[in-house]
Amino acid sequence: MPTTEERLVKLEQALLFGGWGEDLGERLMAVEGNLGRLLGDGVLGNVLGGPLRLPFDNLKTGSLTVAGLLGSGGSIGTAESAARVILDENGIRGYDDSTQRYELSNDGSGWLGNATNFSWTTDGVLTVKDAFR
Repeated sequence: MPTTEERLVKLEQALLFGGWGEDLGERLMAVEGNLGRLLGDGVLGNVLGGPLRLPFDNLKTGSLTVAGLLGSGGSIGTAESAARVILDENGIRGYDDSTQRYELSNDGSGWLGNATNFSWTTDGVLTVKDAFR
């Protein structure tokens, strides 16, 4: 079995004679520079280190199709604060400027307005506050 050093020599030879040429170091530095610019970008840079942020100004007249899984802790939101809708592993929640106004939980229960005035459970129990006064 070849040693690690022998494997590295073979890899170096393959890179040198396999079309990469002797300027492999310069090419790798260029790739590193491009990656640095990508990571510093306010939109694409967040793909690797945080939330994915897409500028939707150019999409207002079109449509966007996204396929994939959010995973645990991921969310999709229409805004970070103020009036917004949030979709995550717990369900869908809607807010006005400061207060949550509705929720559809991932188990099918939910509420509208606030959690005590109009709500329903997974067992089909509907609560309407002061409905029979």
